[in-house]
Amino acid sequence: MSADNSAQKANPIKPTGLVALLIAMGAIAGWVTFRTIPGIWTPACKANVSLSSKNMDFLIAPLDGSFRPDRSVTVANKSTCGPKISANVEGPDATLYKIVIDTCHSALAPAPAHCKYTVEFGPKKPGKFEAYLEISVTGDPKSPYKIPLTGQASGK
Repeated sequence: MSADNSAQKANPIKPTGLVALLIAMGAIAGWVTFRTIPGIWTPACKANVSLSSKNMDFLIAPLDGSFRPDRSVTVANKSTCGPKISANVEGPDATLYKIVIDTCHSALAPAPAHCKYTVEFGPKKPGKFEAYLEISVTGDPKSPYKIPLTGQASGK
């Protein structure tokens, strides 16, 4: 690889002047859709999403090996860009909760797109159990979102 090629990859071309102004105006108005092209500057995605639930309460589950009915959260994109998105169950009792449906598939289309995460609760002993669903959205200043997961188990 020549020195010129490595310098170009390290310092992508950035539009200036009127070109930069037109790109910015188009992005604000929603007229321009950007795709990432190696070596060419593209504006960062400023994502803005909303969640349908602030918590997921699984109530009381029996200890018969069955799972408590699912709980879901819908993520709605309010921005003109399509951010990357991911979710994980975290916290002290995370192993008792499981994401069973993920319609987000690591990316969210531009508004008015939405996707859903569905979680199951499967306790193995009596007690109260807590974890949280952590949803990360690239470019969203409020990310990561942490949705509390709570559940109880009764029985033997």
